[in-house]
Amino acid sequence: MKKIIMIAAMVAAMAPAMGAQNVQDVQGQNVDEEKVITYRGGQLVSPGGMVITKEMGQEYFQGVQYEDFLRASRKIKTANVLTEIGACFVGFAIGYPIGGMIGGADIKSDLKISAICLACSVPFLSVGFPLDQSGKKALKGLAEDYNEAQKRQANRPMLHVGGTRSGFGLALNF
Repeated sequence: MKKIIMIAAMVAAMAPAMGAQNVQDVQGQNVDEEKVITYRGGQLVSPGGMVITKEMGQEYFQGVQYEDFLRASRKIKTANVLTEIGACFVGFAIGYPIGGMIGGADIKSDLKISAICLACSVPFLSVGFPLDQSGKKALKGLAEDYNEAQKRQANRPMLHVGGTRSGFGLALNF
């Protein structure tokens, strides 16, 4: 009888240390911060603060989610290239006539070249900006899906031995 009382006392003494954190996790009040991916500035950031690259993406995403991650990353990279080309055309369209005016060239011919450059920039910018937004939206959705999956995993039923509201025993939390 003494052994049973001693074992029960030891388990009761360890119950707060064993079950307190898990109960908070299960109730969704304290999801482990180490498992959360954040979305910042068009990039996914790992719990350690590092940007998630193609290689790191394999650790966080599997199957279709990894393919979606790669697709979104490619969209953003393609959009960056397209908008940079469009921005170069816009810069040339603005800078060329200004340089011509400073140098004393004919302004009418400079404006024609500027109009052509602006017309060339329109397709690049009109494709680049929506593509960029689409890729960023996909990455943000992936981060939300991953974090939601981590939260669901933390909310799975858990059985704990320890103190309950009505005394000592088994506690099933879900």
